[in-house]
Amino acid sequence: MDESSQLRKIKDFLIIYNSLTERCFTRCVTNMNHRYPTKDETSCIHNCAERFQKGNQRFMKQFMKMTPEMVQRRNEDAMKQANKYNDVIIDKPDDVIAQN
Repeated sequence: MDESSQLRKIKDFLIIYNSLTERCFTRCVTNMNHRYPTKDETSCIHNCAERFQKGNQRFMKQFMKMTPEMVQRRNEDAMKQANKYNDVIIDKPDDVIAQN
């Protein structure tokens, strides 16, 4: 794995982590008068993080399931476009191609 892909993975992880942290903190921490979160806030944060993780896992499962189909469709569309382009070039006389 090259360095740029490793950096990209770290960046992606940090984006997800920061999103989770901000979302759960905003939803669950309601009182800033204490040094530590209350039991209710701690429970809320735990549940929030667990829901976020499960939702992310479901999303990734669907994404992995759908990706091959999307790639196949994209390849088929590219082949159709290439065939249309080849048909146009084959059908044109040489002098028309030279003008383009």
